[in-house]
Amino acid sequence: MSLTHQPTGSSDADRDLPRRLWRQLLLRSSVQVGGTALVIGTQPLTAAERLCEFGLDVLALCHDPAAVMTGRLRCPAAEFQPFDPTRAWGLSAQAYDLALVLDTEPCPANLLSREARLVTASVLSALKPGGRLLWRHESRPEAPHHSGCWFRHLACFPGEIDVQSVSVPWWPLSAWHPVRRRETTLVEFTIPAAAVSPAEWRHCVDTGLLTDRRSCCAGAVESAIECRVRAA
Repeated sequence: MSLTHQPTGSSDADRDLPRRLWRQLLLRSSVQVGGTALVIGTQPLTAAERLCEFGLDVLALCHDPAAVMTGRLRCPAAEFQPFDPTRAWGLSAQAYDLALVLDTEPCPANLLSREARLVTASVLSALKPGGRLLWRHESRPEAPHHSGCWFRHLACFPGEIDVQSVSVPWWPLSAWHPVRRRETTLVEFTIPAAAVSPAEWRHCVDTGLLTDRRSCCAGAVESAIECRVRAA
C-alpha cells in the first residue's frame, strides 16, 4: 500500500469533503477532541487541516518531499513527515485513534500481496485498541482500486469492516455548467478492543487468505504485466 501521485484533474482542496461530513465521520469513529490521527496520502494537506480544525493531533505522512514542505508551511498545527513504506514499522505502536488513507499506489498494485498487507499491518499496529482505519475512494474511471479490493485486502486481519457511500455536490467554476455530484466511498475498519501486538498483525499477513496467491482486481493484473514489460 505504498503511495504515489495519481492524476485526477483536481486539486486536494477540490476533492475535500463538506465540513458536516467530516463531523459525521469523526462521530462515527468516536474520536474526541485531543485525539490523535494519522493521515497517509499523496495530498494530505486538506485532510490534515480539517482534522486539526476539529481539535485532533495529526501526523501526516507523504512520500512527496514537496507536499511535506507545503504541509509544514500551510498547516503548522499538524506534523508532516516523509512516508517510506519499507520503514512503516517505525510508527509508534498503539498511538493513534484514527488512520485515514487517502490513496494507494498502483505498484504494488495487488492489495493481496504480502508487501501491501505488511504496510497495512504496520498502520493497524499504530492504532489504539478499538481504533479505526478509514480508506477514502472516489468513483473515478482511473481509480486503481475499489471497495471490493479493500474488503479482500483486510480479510486477513481481525476487526469489523463497514462501507459508507457519500454523494458530494461539486460546483464548476462556470455558473453556466450544471452542478455535478461526486460519489465517495469510505471503507471503515475497526480493530479489536483488545490489544493486538505488532507481531500478531504480521502473523495475520503470513497466514492470511490469498496472500501473494491472487490479484485483487483486473487493474492489479494489468499493472503487474506492465511492470514485467518495463523490467524486460
